Amino acid sequence: MKIALIIFMSAKIAKKPEKIKKFFTGLVPYLVLLVIISGLLLAEPHMSATVIMLVIGAAILFTAGARWLHIIPLGSLGVLACYILAKTSEYRWKRVIIFLDPWQDKLRRWLANYSVTICDRIWWLIWRRTW
Repeated sequence: MKIALIIFMSAKIAKKPEKIKKFFTGLVPYLVLLVIISGLLLAEPHMSATVIMLVIGAAILFTAGARWLHIIPLGSLGVLACYILAKTSEYRWKRVIIFLDPWQDKLRRWLANYSVTICDRIWWLIWRRTW
């Protein structure tokens, strides 16, 4: 779905790049598409994929030339919505907390976070020693 979103949005914007400057005719159709995709992903519940899709969509709109005046308030609303969605679901909130501090999970239920943390630290050590 991520690749389809990238190809679709890029192709549509490339056909009429001047329309992206206008809010209702240029930006709103893509925002509706992103909201529909986000709703489907959140029904799973798959918040990490939802955030990735929203960031990809925002990056495409930004590089296409959408106005800062439109992007900043919409991005702020998106961050607030993600926080509210995470806070209202116990599962999502646990994932956020364990992502921020993976060593807090004594039962090691979220093993992927441990492996990412360990790989980050190994990479940091290798990078530090090569410079």
